[in-house]
Amino acid sequence: MPSPLLKQGLVIVDTPGMGGLGAGHAAATLSFLPFADGLIFTSDASAELSAPEVEFLRRASELCPTVLFAQTKIDLYPNWQRIMDLNSGHFQRAGVTPPMVAVSSALRTEALRRKDKALNDLSRVPDVVKHLSDDVVGPAKASATKRSVADALSIIGQVMAGLRAEQAILADPATAAEALGELERAKAQLEFLRGPGAKWNVLVGDRVADLSNNVNYRFRGATRNISRMMDERIEELTKGNEWDELARYIQTVVADEVTQAFVDLEQGRLDVRAEVVELLREEHLDLAERSPIGSGFDVTEMWQGKALEKESSGGKKAFSTTVTSIRGAQGGIYMFGMLGTFLPAAAGVLIASNPVLLGIGAVFGGMGLADDRKRKVAARRQAARSQVRQFLDDVQFEMGNQIGNLIREIQRDLRDEFTERITELVRTYTDTATRAQADAQSSAQDRQRRAAELDASVATLSALDAALTRAAS
Repeated sequence: MPSPLLKQGLVIVDTPGMGGLGAGHAAATLSFLPFADGLIFTSDASAELSAPEVEFLRRASELCPTVLFAQTKIDLYPNWQRIMDLNSGHFQRAGVTPPMVAVSSALRTEALRRKDKALNDLSRVPDVVKHLSDDVVGPAKASATKRSVADALSIIGQVMAGLRAEQAILADPATAAEALGELERAKAQLEFLRGPGAKWNVLVGDRVADLSNNVNYRFRGATRNISRMMDERIEELTKGNEWDELARYIQTVVADEVTQAFVDLEQGRLDVRAEVVELLREEHLDLAERSPIGSGFDVTEMWQGKALEKESSGGKKAFSTTVTSIRGAQGGIYMFGMLGTFLPAAAGVLIASNPVLLGIGAVFGGMGLADDRKRKVAARRQAARSQVRQFLDDVQFEMGNQIGNLIREIQRDLRDEFTERITELVRTYTDTATRAQADAQSSAQDRQRRAAELDASVATLSALDAALTRAAS
């Protein structure tokens, strides 16, 4: 949409709202945060934050560099300041201190319609924009600038290396043959570095393979621990509402492990790249930082949302319980009633008409009901184990594919980056050698003119190099 704020390059992702935090969606949002530059958490002023929301913000603060809390609809609730103070207390007890802003979109809309600056300030939306500009857009632009400057300095360094080599040849024509020989040897070395047998290429393959094995091993170990932990908790499962809470819990812990796997992959990529840069440092490959690859998927989409048992109406459930009780009572009555056939007739009549017999039947009916409940609990636990295993199996299958795709992307990215830089150096040395050979065959006047051109070009590039270095500092 046409927004001056978005024109700065800001991209806003709308995640599940407050109502989704209890349904496992918080886990999906948390898995996305390591790859975001900032988070705005909004909650209206009608009520203070709940414990799950405060816990979400605490965990979000660990994953995202910038977290802002915006309390909305302050125009509707006169006691919004009290709610703001309560939320501030919750944050302090949780050990988090996100910036807090109270805003009103209604006042903002009316201010824009009236073009009223005072009303716009009263809406406090400019405070949110300022936080976004200072804490999200500003640092992101600074990081992008740093990467661009590093790329430019790398290019300038390569061009100046060729120009200075040509300057040296022109300054002492007697050493031209030796200089050309050095250039050819450098080209041959670079051509070898560009091949598949180069040490850096082997290093990339080995380190990326190790990264893949380590991440997969850690993730499988984590899911195995989750499975064991869930088995223990399922043994304590007795009620249906406990299963709902358990379902939310497993989504959250699995999403945490998914997030950690993606973070480990990105950190591993940076480590491999740093190792290759160190290996090629002697080849003057000044390489800039690259943006994170980033990936993720929503584990809640894999959750099938099945109940542990089929839904039934209250009447049907009561009927089922009644039938179970009657069947148990009948069993007790039949057993004691048959005793009458082995006793004298008077004793049989007495037993059959004795209220004690009916009490015994009731006891057996209760025992039957208890057995039925035990069977239902056992069935519920078995269904829970089955669904947990199915969920973990689906997550492992999808994560295996995701990790495999990311590993291949990381390897291609590293290989292409270094190959491209080495190719640039080969081109630089080739152009320098070609120019040097032409200079050696030119007249003294042409060499003098070329030397003046080189001096001017080196001076210009040196000044640009200095300016960019100052900008990056």
